[in-house]
Parts: sequence; C-alpha cells; structure tokens
Amino acid sequence: MYDFSMSIAEVIKRVKERTKQNGNQTIGSEFFLSEMLEIEGGIFQFLMNEYDVKKEEVIDETESALVLRHDKGEYSDALTKIFDYAQGVSYGKIKEEHLLYAILHCKESIAYKIIKSLGLSPSDLIIDLEEIYDFKESKEEMKYAVNLTQKAREGKLDSLFEYDNYLKRMLVILNKKYKNNPLLVGDAGVGKTAIVEGFAKYAYQNNLDYEILTLNLSQMLSNTKYRGDFESRMDEAMNYISSRENAILFIDEIHTIIGTGSSENSLDVANILKPYLARADIKIIGATTIDEYQKTIFKDKALRRRFDLINVLEPTLDVTKKILLGLKPSYEDFHKIKLDDDLISYLCDEADAKIHNKKRPDKCIDILDEMLSYAKINSYKATSDLVDHIIDDRVGYHLRKKEYHYKEIAKLSFISENKLKEEKYYNYHIAIYNNFEAIEYLKHDLMVYLGISEEMILQIDALMYQERSAMESLIGSPKGYVGYDEDGILSHQLLTYPASVIIVENSNAMSGPLKTIFNQIYKQGFFYDNHGTQIKTNHLVIVDVLSKERNLVGFNQQEERRKTEYDLVIDDNIKSSLNKKYKEILDKYKLKLHFGFEILPSHRMKINDLIYDAIVNKKDEEHEIVLDGDMITLR
Repeated sequence: MYDFSMSIAEVIKRVKERTKQNGNQTIGSEFFLSEMLEIEGGIFQFLMNEYDVKKEEVIDETESALVLRHDKGEYSDALTKIFDYAQGVSYGKIKEEHLLYAILHCKESIAYKIIKSLGLSPSDLIIDLEEIYDFKESKEEMKYAVNLTQKAREGKLDSLFEYDNYLKRMLVILNKKYKNNPLLVGDAGVGKTAIVEGFAKYAYQNNLDYEILTLNLSQMLSNTKYRGDFESRMDEAMNYISSRENAILFIDEIHTIIGTGSSENSLDVANILKPYLARADIKIIGATTIDEYQKTIFKDKALRRRFDLINVLEPTLDVTKKILLGLKPSYEDFHKIKLDDDLISYLCDEADAKIHNKKRPDKCIDILDEMLSYAKINSYKATSDLVDHIIDDRVGYHLRKKEYHYKEIAKLSFISENKLKEEKYYNYHIAIYNNFEAIEYLKHDLMVYLGISEEMILQIDALMYQERSAMESLIGSPKGYVGYDEDGILSHQLLTYPASVIIVENSNAMSGPLKTIFNQIYKQGFFYDNHGTQIKTNHLVIVDVLSKERNLVGFNQQEERRKTEYDLVIDDNIKSSLNKKYKEILDKYKLKLHFGFEILPSHRMKINDLIYDAIVNKKDEEHEIVLDGDMITLR
C-alpha cells in the first residue's frame, strides 16, 4: 500500500517489535521519533541537535507517552493518516523527511504530542523542513498564502510602535474559548494592517506558538473556469491551515469575502469559512473600515457573531511622531539617508495640517517615504523645504511669487507664509463682480499663485441648482435613486483635487439647499456627500461671482461694505487678536502696532493691506500702524 524507503522500512520494523513488547498489536506513532533518531545523519537527528534536544529527553518523553490500545488492524487511525499525508507530499518513496513532515501536521497523533512536550514548535520545524526539502502538496497549497511569521523570522517586517494596547487585546481574544477571532475596525490609514504585521513579529520575538498566514484571494480566483474550482481551492487552503498547529488566517479588507467567488449555485468565501469558524477549526484575524463593516459583515449575523471587534482609532499627532521616530532607522537604512528628529516632527506637523483626505499615521509615513525616495533619486538632502515640496505635490499646489493682476492675490502668499490665517477658518473666500475679463484675470492669478492646472478649477452656475433635485448632480443621488453609486460633480472634484478653486456664478441667486452646503463649507471646513463620506475643504478657494448687491455668504457686514472700494474682495481671515504669533510677524518686518485701540472685524482687512504695503514697499524702515479717529493709518 505504501512505498517506504529502506531506512523508513527499517524504522517501521523496529517500531513493530517495540509495540509488541509493550503489549499492543496495532502500531501507533509513539515510537517513531525515538527510532528515527537512530538514522545516522538523518534530518530528525540533525534538527534535534540544532535545537539542543538530547536523545535521552526524547526517550523519556516516549516512555511517559506509552498507551494501551485496542486491536484495530496493523496501523492506528492517526498513523494511517500520517502515512497517507507522507505519501501525498512525496514524489515517490516515503522518506524520513516526508514521515517527519506528516507527523508535524497530524495534531492528534502521540508523536506530535511528544514534539510539543519537548518544548519544540511544530510550526518552526515545518518551516525548517520546507526550507530544505521540496514537498509536493505543501508547495501547491502554500501558493495562495503568505506566511507573515516567516517574514518576521527573516526580518522583513517593520516593528510596531505605540500600539501595545492593540497587541494585548488581540492576544486576549485569540486565547478565548469562544469568539476568538479579532476583527480590527477603523478608518483607512490608521494602521490596521501594520498592527497584524506587528503582532506576527511580536509573536515570533516572544516565542508565541502562532503562525500567521494571509490569504491571496485574487490569486485563488484566477483561472477558476468551472463551477466548483474556487470552492475546491478554498477547501484545500482551509484544510492546510487547520492542519497546522496554532495557524491564524489574516484577511485584510475582510468585507470583500462576502460575494467573492460566488456564482450560480456556488458559495462565496464567507459561506465557505462559516463551518470552519463554527467548529473553531481555524482562527481568523480580519481588518476592514467602519463603513464597510456596517454595510457587509454587520448585516450577516452568522458571520458577525464569530468575531470580537477591536476599534482602531486614529493616533494623536504626538503618538504619530513617536511612531515615525520608531520607524526612522528602518527608512534610513532602506534609503541610505540620515534624518534629524526635528525634521520628523516638522514633517508630521505639516502633513497633519495640509493633508486632510487621509489619516494619521499613514499620511505621514507616505510623505516620509516619498521624500526620502525623491532625495535619493535626485541626490538631495532631506530638508524641511523638500518636505514642503512633497506635501504641496500631494495636495496639488505650489505657492509661487509671481506678478498678478490683483494685488490681493499676492497678499494670500504673505498670509500663508506667515501663518496669519485664523485656524477656525478653513478656506479662502473671494467675491468678484460679474465681468468676463475680470474672472479670467482672477483664474489666471489663482492658477499662477497655487500652481494648479485648469482642470482643478470648477465653475458652476447657482441658477442651475434652484431645485432640490438638481442638487443631486452636485453631491450625488440619495440611496435608492438612480446615480447613487456615482459621485456628484462637486464631491468628485474635491475627492480628485483637494486643492480646487470653485467659481460660483450668480452666487447671489443661491437656493436654500445650495446655500446650506456652502455655509457648512465656510463654517466647518467640510461637507457630507450622498454616501455619508466627509469631504474636507481646507484647501478650497471659493469665488463668488456677483450679479448685484447682496449679503455675501460667509462674509461679515463690515467687510461687505468695502466691496465697493475694490473690484475684488478677499475674506482673508487674518488673526484678529494681538497674540504672540502676530507680534512675531510685526517684529520680523520692523512694524509697530499702536496698542491704543482694539482690533475689530472691520479693521482686519485694512490692517492686512497696510502690513503688506509696508513689507513690499518700505522694508528697511520702521513703521507704526495707528488708529486716528475711525481711520487706520501707517506712519
């Protein structure tokens, strides 16, 4: 029935003799390890020497594991399973490595229990064997999975910093009797995948007997031409994983298992996994976003109750800095560029302030990696200027000092460079009278100032959005209506180009719903689209094109009165209080502010004009801004 090599045939002969001496007729697996140690130059003898296990220890554990069994034929059920497995992974005769490999996969066998009692990890021994030998079935099954534990052993995974609470929570859940499958739920970019990879490294470094495998569903789906192909591959993979001691399956974007692989009269991944989860044959770590969890897994009660949730929150800015400082040596070693700790801190501050469509720490790590890649390719040093360049590229604009048609646009550069903009204001708001030539000049100035292309400018006519139904084309259709799966014009523009210019023609004719959206943009710095996605507008420049006198949305009354003085009005939102930052700017440019009056909203834009004029035209002289009656003047 089985084709054994000469050395294994000799081992079986000696095992039969010892079994009879022990009063049994049916051969089990208990004597195989001690007899395999007698094979001079054999792989088991070699591995025991490598792990510093003495022959006497193996013999003692074998003696303590002896059992009396009923006569069930020549081989016990466990030994039959071992021989079947060994035959399956061999290319011909069953040799010592095949037999040992099969024992390490047969958890119910006595030989497996002896391995465990010796303090050895079957998973580690399996990996050792796979590094030396080519096992037929093993290679076929492993092509659909990546072994994260092996990557940790090879030093290919980054260390995890500031996430110890999540690691401890995962460890507690994995050791529970029921619901022992952790499900990491959090926004994209908060570090869910990194936590699992960090756990794999933590488990390896602390000698925890876990083997974490991540499934490659796309590869498993490829070339599944006929019904049943995919289910067969999944069953093979699940049987392989369940046969390995303490194997844990990690499925990133786990919401995709619902529906994946399904077709007429066939099961999807979720339904294939449910029986394994119900019997606790395997453990699964999943990761998904909050929205996808609510849309998919939460609605499947049978699947949902198998998991225990871990809510992964976005780390604070200070924690993000510690994470990047921890990752710094790894990135320095990869890119061969040294980094200052202060530069890491600056990078985190700037990325957090300017990139609003991604989460910490992912956005900061992205900027760090891209900056070092750029520096390496161009033989640059890693500097704060390079950080600014990379972030501006990511956001989509570069502030440039050029000649402008409007002096007010040049002032925006001064405000941005000196960070005089109030933090509570989220965007720049410009009003201009309806004049084709003036609008074209303004578009040119903004493109030059921001360094953007024309596709990043969106023009809409408020007259076209008088009806509530027309608003659907801006932010998308409600659920259940045609077009729900598509983005609206405005939401698509801002998701594609966060640093956009929105020109609203006939803005004084805004309808109530449209005015509500723009008021939310002015006051809160974001709005929600039809899918409930929060769209940030921090880098947005809004241009109101006026056709007649009106109350400007987002402008206060005092500033509105000044619109007759200029063709263009900018609500620049400079800091109105005499705070430390404002005083630093005044000192920097040799300007003195007379403290005999309180700065009111009506004074802000005039003060900004005077500061800008003094800096541009009279840099070498000291000046004083004073209140003379109701007039603010520069002396």
